[in-house]
Amino acid sequence: MHLNVLIDNLSALYATSLVAFSVIIYFSIQKSIFIQSLLWICSNLFSAFVMLMPSVFVETTYTGEYDFFSYVLSGVSIILPYFALVGPSVRSSRYSRSNIILAAAVAVMLLSAVLPYGWLAMALGYAAGGVILWLTGWVCHKNPMWRWFWGKNVLIFGLNACALLFLWRAWIVFAARDGVGFDIDALKTILGLEILIFTSFCMQIGFLNLINGRQLRLELFVARRATRLFENNRQRSAEKNRLAALADERLMTLDLLKHEVRQPINNARAA
Repeated sequence: MHLNVLIDNLSALYATSLVAFSVIIYFSIQKSIFIQSLLWICSNLFSAFVMLMPSVFVETTYTGEYDFFSYVLSGVSIILPYFALVGPSVRSSRYSRSNIILAAAVAVMLLSAVLPYGWLAMALGYAAGGVILWLTGWVCHKNPMWRWFWGKNVLIFGLNACALLFLWRAWIVFAARDGVGFDIDALKTILGLEILIFTSFCMQIGFLNLINGRQLRLELFVARRATRLFENNRQRSAEKNRLAALADERLMTLDLLKHEVRQPINNARAA
């Protein structure tokens, strides 16, 4: 009974942290990265919601405790960060292979969703989720829009650690199979939840640094472009003034030459 209460408390803590980070990200949204931030917030809220329902992560032995909608929503929450970190360049040839692997992993996840609840469905779902998280870390590393941010390394660490956690969960579900079902020690579930909370914290901190750093970089770029434009205008204005002064000088010289030429002619006429 004590272990079940601890599992419920950890699940509530995980859901609360996701909602809190979603609120922080919401107030950090900028127009240039609105879609990426919105996808990440949706992923957080979906994950928090399924933790408050009969959670897929907290494995249940009996089919009656399994919720199909929670399973699908959990899968969607794993997929959304991939598109949030790829950004608008999702169709780029740079991500063609990862997109193919992602499609295969999503197909396996859909297959596990329609299979009868048991060790096979859960093991396939965890394995597919681990592959998707690893792909998300890979596209975060490859995407040039997140280059030079320290949050990228923190986020990739969290994604890879969470992917290993999911693969470990797939293994313990397979090892604890009992007929079509399975029976997992509650202590392993508690350990998995604790690792999940830690990896989620790393991912949220890393993503916050990415969106804030991206916005700061864009502001610096705009400021640098405005400074360059101001300097170009100043140089053009100085060149214009120089040419105007040169034209005035030449006009004065022409006036002097005209006077010098006209005076002998007038003298000759008078003579």
